[in-house]
Amino acid sequence: MRDPTGETVPRTRSGARSPAKEKTSASVAFPRRAPTPLRDGDVSRTSVVQRLVASRDEGSVVVISAPPGYGKSTILAQWADGDGRPFARLPLEQADNDPAVLLEGIVDALTGVVPLDPVVVQWAASPRPQFGRTVVPKLAASLASAPESFVVTFDDAHCLTEPESIGLLARVVEHVPAGSTVAIAGRTEPALPMARLRAGGGVLDIGLHDLAFDFEESRSLLLAAGADLDDEQLEAVVRSTEGWATGLYLAALAHIAGARAGVPEPFRGDDRLMGDYLRSEVLARHDEEEVEFLTRSASLDRMSGPLCDAVLERSGSAEMLERLAAGNHLIIPMDRHGEWYRYHHLFAELLTHELDRRQAGEHARVLLRASDWYEANGPIGSAVEYAKEAGDVARVAALVARAAQPLMVSGRAATIQGWATWLDDRGCDDAAFAVSASWLNALTGHPADAAYWAEVAGRRNVAGSLPDGTESIDAWLGALAVALCLHGVKQARDDAVQALETLSAGSPWRPAVGAVLGLVHVALGEPDAADLAFREAEDVAAARGVIGAQIQSLGGRASLAIDRQDWEEASRLTHQACALVEELRMEGFLTSLAAGATAARVAVHEGDPQRARRCLAQVEPARPLLSTALPHVAVHDLTQFAKAYLALGDLAGAEQAVDEAEVIIARSADLAGLADEVAKLHDRLATARREIPGVSLSPAELRVLPLLATHFSFREIGERLFVSQNTVKTQAISIYRKLGVSSRSAAIERARALEIIPAGTVEVVPPG
Repeated sequence: MRDPTGETVPRTRSGARSPAKEKTSASVAFPRRAPTPLRDGDVSRTSVVQRLVASRDEGSVVVISAPPGYGKSTILAQWADGDGRPFARLPLEQADNDPAVLLEGIVDALTGVVPLDPVVVQWAASPRPQFGRTVVPKLAASLASAPESFVVTFDDAHCLTEPESIGLLARVVEHVPAGSTVAIAGRTEPALPMARLRAGGGVLDIGLHDLAFDFEESRSLLLAAGADLDDEQLEAVVRSTEGWATGLYLAALAHIAGARAGVPEPFRGDDRLMGDYLRSEVLARHDEEEVEFLTRSASLDRMSGPLCDAVLERSGSAEMLERLAAGNHLIIPMDRHGEWYRYHHLFAELLTHELDRRQAGEHARVLLRASDWYEANGPIGSAVEYAKEAGDVARVAALVARAAQPLMVSGRAATIQGWATWLDDRGCDDAAFAVSASWLNALTGHPADAAYWAEVAGRRNVAGSLPDGTESIDAWLGALAVALCLHGVKQARDDAVQALETLSAGSPWRPAVGAVLGLVHVALGEPDAADLAFREAEDVAAARGVIGAQIQSLGGRASLAIDRQDWEEASRLTHQACALVEELRMEGFLTSLAAGATAARVAVHEGDPQRARRCLAQVEPARPLLSTALPHVAVHDLTQFAKAYLALGDLAGAEQAVDEAEVIIARSADLAGLADEVAKLHDRLATARREIPGVSLSPAELRVLPLLATHFSFREIGERLFVSQNTVKTQAISIYRKLGVSSRSAAIERARALEIIPAGTVEVVPPG
């Protein structure tokens, strides 16, 4: 499927559209999440549906597994229509291999079915929902504590192949309570811990044998299709198709065509008849205009009137789709309004082969015109996927270069990484794309990959203007050099000035470069210039919806205000920054770290250490993103963390932040005043090592602590923090000791009492 971004047109709490999303989301709605609706003529599958309705008594998990064409989606629709419990239905797509997209889809499907934790609802309503691991346990808790039984179904589960998305699905499965049901339908058995689930007796398996049409169901299907066979003919058809729903439908059409010609022949369902029959009989039922429409539009994974008009270079496509769907069950409506349709996948495949036979090369041309349409109408992810299918590497690179920055700020890193891998596998060395890939890897804490793509970008030239209207690739390369601080902060200052002069007025890189320029001035001991750079970057970022740069600039300004002891100004700035972080759910972004650390410093100054700890705990999970990829950013933010921990009397936390900063300094070019600041902090710590009352948790322990309040085991916590199970256990024991407790549950209770973590988090299930 071709929408890996999961883009929507979200709104803020006030109802206003997010500026950044406004520019990149779809201006045309299509039912990405719409399950297959029931339609007139569908045969009632009473026996299977009755088993599914009774599934609440047989187990909490239903697995429906069968090859294509056995009516899995129709069964789910009939079940939803006949079961008294509320249904949450989510058709899965390849896009859902980005866990951020999958999580957003799950929350959207469950809304109105299960009372969700307000934090989960708030997260889903955010203009920039990213894959927040703090949201997953709250979602799991909402499922486990639902007051009424419900059903949640996942169709086309075979689309999920990435471990993180499969793990997210497993979390949902594991937390559906007794009396409720989760159903997973697909061509193959889902990649979940099925052996363990079956061992517990909680799985109802519906397979090919259960889905095959019996004699009477086959008769009903054939009659609905217009074929009235006697018992002998019907028995032969059922035997030859083995109850395969699509085969039965094709048999009905074959019988009708044969009767019309006066020589009815039985349909056997073998490969030759499938292809030859569809070509000679199904297409023969249509005039040439309809055949051309069918074969050319089969290249699209979903169709609407406007899309087909543009891609097929014709008019009247909406009426054509409605007319064709009315007489052919292989053309499937995707909504109840007759706007979007798709072909049965076998029908689409055969039509595409027919198109290749009739017009060689037209399939690729249709794909590229579809890419053009989605580029103009959105979502941009669909434009990328159609260009990928057409094999146009240059176009994919150009589209990704345009889409990368908006998608980065919406938390779709996994999607962009997938595109980068696809392009790299094909030897793409497009400079504009490489700049975007380097930025992405720098912001997600992958310095080696950031350096690799920077090197790729530097060895290519680009003729013509860039996606943001900038006239020369040199401006983009200069902006990247500023971000990566490739030649030290003095050169970064010159590079930034040059980049800001040459980047187009509407370039999304401008506010990012401006925010980093502020940090460069800080490093060079130029606070007034730094404040001016931050102010300008903040204004541009707010106007363009580049919220990460806006938050980063506010955090930088707050640190400067603290340096000059203007605590009132620092409080105002951190309040504004943290409000954006909270509203837009950007706690997991690197650009939010300085805001969280300076907010903690302000809280200590205002006599509220509990609030300070909460500020730090809120952004601590993003600390691992600080790396040598963005050395000046990382060292600046780490010094803010160190000062916050010192203000709390937490020497261990301060020491770890200083140690991390020293490692980055040792591996980076000249960082001037930032290195001096870290040296001063090191000396200050050397003279301050004494016992200080209160709780002193290290940053690593603060990252573990919120996850102790979830259902995650130590192994699962380690997987999410990219450390070993033993490391998590060691840190947990240290937390217990510092909090003066002896168990995981007691540690959570104590942490809540101290307001280190918020009340109302999930109760612990596994012992630790």
